[in-house]
Amino acid sequence: MKRKVAGKLMATIMSCVMVAAVASACSSQGTGTQPAGTAGTGAGEATKAKAPVDISLMMAFFSKEPPRSDAAIKKIEEYTNSKLNITWVPNNGYPEKLNATIASGSLPKVMVIPDLKASVVVNSVKSGMFWELGPLLKDYPNLSKLNATALKNTAIDGKMYSLPRERVLARNGIIIRKDWLDNLGLKEPKTVDELYNVIKAFAQNDPDKNGKNDTTGITEDKNLNIFSHMLAVMGGGNTWDDKSGTLSPVFASAEYLETMKFMKRLVDEKLMNQDFAINPNRDDDFNKGKIGIAFNPLDSSLSGSYAELRKLNPQAKLTVISLIEGPKGPKVMGGSGFNGGFMIPKTSVKTEAELKDVLTFMDKIMDPKMRELFTWGIEGKHFKKENGTYVFTDKNAYVEEVDPLTQLVFIGYNLLYTEQSQSELGKTIEQMWKENESIAVMNPALPVVSKTQVEKGKELDKVISDAQVKFILGNIDENGWKQAIEQWKKNGGDKVIEETTAEYAKLKK
Repeated sequence: MKRKVAGKLMATIMSCVMVAAVASACSSQGTGTQPAGTAGTGAGEATKAKAPVDISLMMAFFSKEPPRSDAAIKKIEEYTNSKLNITWVPNNGYPEKLNATIASGSLPKVMVIPDLKASVVVNSVKSGMFWELGPLLKDYPNLSKLNATALKNTAIDGKMYSLPRERVLARNGIIIRKDWLDNLGLKEPKTVDELYNVIKAFAQNDPDKNGKNDTTGITEDKNLNIFSHMLAVMGGGNTWDDKSGTLSPVFASAEYLETMKFMKRLVDEKLMNQDFAINPNRDDDFNKGKIGIAFNPLDSSLSGSYAELRKLNPQAKLTVISLIEGPKGPKVMGGSGFNGGFMIPKTSVKTEAELKDVLTFMDKIMDPKMRELFTWGIEGKHFKKENGTYVFTDKNAYVEEVDPLTQLVFIGYNLLYTEQSQSELGKTIEQMWKENESIAVMNPALPVVSKTQVEKGKELDKVISDAQVKFILGNIDENGWKQAIEQWKKNGGDKVIEETTAEYAKLKK
């Protein structure tokens, strides 16, 4: 592929893929200097003898101000013999910044792709745009330990082109202001009705006790995190329903419709923002104390996502809920076992020798010394050791300066929070994750790729997402929703069902 064509295709890829990203880290670039066979063995004399390798990175941050991570970055540079140049971008402005970076012609060697099965990604892989990584992983002590299920689920035509960022299978839940519950004399909700009552009380009953009518129930953005959680609660499937071996899209189910009705009720009663489809950042209202309930990864309650809340209101107390009882018992929406992944484009990494250098860097940042840094920060600055036990000395500084860099972690990511959080809240989250695995609703067709979905997926998805928003806002009724499903089928959805079912059948043989 000629460089000019490749550059345009890469711009298209990143423009399309990253706009659809759920709040995620952006891309990293890196090169190491050890041969692949010795990756991860530490910064030995051979490594130290070579000049540091320049590595540019662009990553998202979720706090109000860009991270102050210079000291932690220096530690990474020393260990990996690199020179890092990180461009920090606000999460909600990341797609625009990414497009500008692509237009400048300076592309990273390592990219975070949030949706590894997006049509533009699959098409670019098939055209030879990205390096196949699978055959090389065995040569690296850390990369060789990547979760086999995650690798299988991210494969395209049976080949592995990414380093999946491993995640807990049932990671999401409800984060709630415990102090607000206490102020109103409410218990943690366990049923759909109780959840609704808490949302309503937070909107109408002055939960912060400041004598002002300045709170609301739920703030959401276009990703509608609450919808996925409530769909599982209502007994719905995950993307596809398996009906005796034939797959049916979950949005055609009765449970999906009931979930939309629940959302519509919140909007109708002004318990949820009506601008969710264009709202850039739903966490802002939580940090500002305008809402007290959010549907997010449970461990975000321990990270920098709510650092601004802790600054503004040190007395704020958070608790977490993972299970709400629905008509089919307690259910939680399962994930994929990964959150996107790192992919390496051939337009930036032109030779196999360069590829091995990049993989060496990625492998080394998963070494124990780096994991200690990501988990606890710098000894003497963020933590100390007492009788062999790690103890934070400045947790707020860790959250601001080191936690943003955990976006680089892709193996055993959730163990960071397990090790960090010796608090009762952290222990509760760890236990919830374990318990939720057995009741998580999984996507049966996750490893499957439909040719028509690849070709028309963006167009087809828009038919459903637009109709979903219209239904929740009351602009269409049930008949309008059914018409949207029929439009999806006629525009290629029937073919998607046929192809996905056929590929799914192959998996079960």
